[in-house]
Order: sequence, then structure tokens, then C-alpha cells
Amino acid sequence: MFRRPLPKGTALYLPGCRAVHTFCMRFALDVRFLDGDGRIVRTAYNLKPWRMAWGGRRAVAALEMTAGCLNDDVLDAGQPLRLV
Repeated sequence: MFRRPLPKGTALYLPGCRAVHTFCMRFALDVRFLDGDGRIVRTAYNLKPWRMAWGGRRAVAALEMTAGCLNDDVLDAGQPLRLV
């Protein structure tokens, strides 16, 4: 909150996170919610300031990126995601 957007090509990994909000933020986010196996359970695109997104019961982590970074042609729900 109250910070600049993440640089393109970077992300913020939030373990133990089932929901995110953009309260007090100045920019929109793309968010992938992951289950315990690292599989994508939900994606929130262009989450504008002062909004919330919930990943669902299976979500155990969130991966936040600057809005416009995600492309579903590459990864779909149910696919595993490996963080390096």
C-alpha cells in the first residue's frame, strides 16, 4: 500500500493468503491464487484500487503482479505453477 507498482516481470508471493485487497493502492493488480500443490485455482485480472478478490477455499497463496502482466494463453486454471 502507498507504494509504486511492481516492475514488469516481477511478482509478490503471499503465502497463507486466500484473499487480497487494493485498498489505499494507486494501481491495479493481476492476481493468481494457488492451492497447496501450486496449482492455479483462480485468477483476478485488473483488480482496480479499492477492490477485493477472493481465491476460494482451496487457495493457500496469492501471486500479485502489475495489471496486464498475465496472459491466459500461457497458464490456465488447474495448471501447476513453479516459483523460482
